[in-house]
Amino acid sequence: MSRQHEQPPTPTFSEIRQRLQSGEDFDLAHRLQEREYEMYYNHNRNVNGTIVSDRKKTREEQMAEDEQAASLRRMGLAERCMTDEEYARQLQEEMDRMDAAEQMDKDVQMREDARLAWLLQQESSGASVSQATPNQDLISFEEPPIPSSTTTSSSSTSQSANNS
Repeated sequence: MSRQHEQPPTPTFSEIRQRLQSGEDFDLAHRLQEREYEMYYNHNRNVNGTIVSDRKKTREEQMAEDEQAASLRRMGLAERCMTDEEYARQLQEEMDRMDAAEQMDKDVQMREDARLAWLLQQESSGASVSQATPNQDLISFEEPPIPSSTTTSSSSTSQSANNS
């Protein structure tokens, strides 16, 4: 018995071949598994790299679109502002024309009022309308000058009327 324990039995050729084949199979399986892991991890790295680069590119494109939209808004605001300024200018011109026309109407009315007041004064002082001076400035707000011949004749007329 001691002999059997001391020396293991020698393997046969087929056992050795089987062990070698199982070792080769194990090595082959291990290499295949390592290759599979490497392919899986490489694929994940590529996908993740693509996602990161796509995210950066998307962010850049979004920023460019936002800037373009802001630029278009600014241009639209500038055009609207110019249009508003033009409308405001036109309205101001129209209001100025209306004010000028209204002022002219007031001036004409004041001249007419002054002329009528002068005529009434002439009639009340007893002078005839035909004696009025036609070249008199009707714009003046001062009392029109009374001709000296009319004053003396009207005062003498009024004195003779008082004496009677």
